[in-house]
Amino acid sequence: LVAHTWEACSSPREYSNLREGQYTFKVRGVDRAGNVEANPQIHVWEVESMRLDTAILSQLPRPIIQGQPITFEFEGGPPAGSSGLDQGAVMFLCKVAPIVFGEMQDVAWQTCSSPQVYNNVPAGVYIFKVKSTVTTGGGAEDPTPDSVQFTVEPGAPEVTFSSPPQPIISGPATTFRFGTSRTPTGMIFECQLVADNPSRSLTGVFALAHSWEECASPRVYLMLPNNEYTFQVRATIPNSSSSSSPIVSQVLEFDFEVTIPSPPPSPPSPPPSPPTPINTPPSPPSPPPLP
Repeated sequence: LVAHTWEACSSPREYSNLREGQYTFKVRGVDRAGNVEANPQIHVWEVESMRLDTAILSQLPRPIIQGQPITFEFEGGPPAGSSGLDQGAVMFLCKVAPIVFGEMQDVAWQTCSSPQVYNNVPAGVYIFKVKSTVTTGGGAEDPTPDSVQFTVEPGAPEVTFSSPPQPIISGPATTFRFGTSRTPTGMIFECQLVADNPSRSLTGVFALAHSWEECASPRVYLMLPNNEYTFQVRATIPNSSSSSSPIVSQVLEFDFEVTIPSPPPSPPSPPPSPPTPINTPPSPPSPPPLP
């Protein structure tokens, strides 16, 4: 608080948290008898506002998918070469404000530090702002915060069957057709076939079908053994953050049964045919003897 009237003081006399502006300091001596010095000493000086700069360092991934963390790295403080301020006194204020119909919504500043991570940001358009500030030396803040606009795309879409599958399969092929209402960048489908009684599904190609694998619609399974199965399909979007798992939709499931009838038994072989008799013609009579 700046005094505007004379008051007792001693040397050294210190003033703190002076705001921007010009100041005049006067000092005079007073003896024990109350005699006041006629010509006080005067010092005039000016307090200038401290200039702060703030810069966002990180490059946001493209695309940003709903559900993945969003990280901002930044730095700030007085320009290089400035004196009189400990860098440790610099603080930061951040905010993420939605943009609706082209207008930034009013959101309060909050204390933050670099890196600043935001989780579970809903789909939409936003602007991130950050500014550096100090509370010492009268206080100051960056009058021009740095900012970046970004868009959060919806997460993995819901997977639906495009045509109802059959609960009972009695033919050699089992077909599933599925899709989504939209296709985000990098999205793939993954399928899995689970047998209720794995021991009846044998091995080989059927064993490979019991784990998630990339697939496309239509997904066809041929010559499945008789059994009860669960077909599962999901949409997966690669996460732009290398340290995070992919973004996965809810799993769409369908239970069905394969009941291919066994072929009828072969008819018994006919009995062997009896041997065909051989008819030998009778021998001609012997000629009469010669006279």
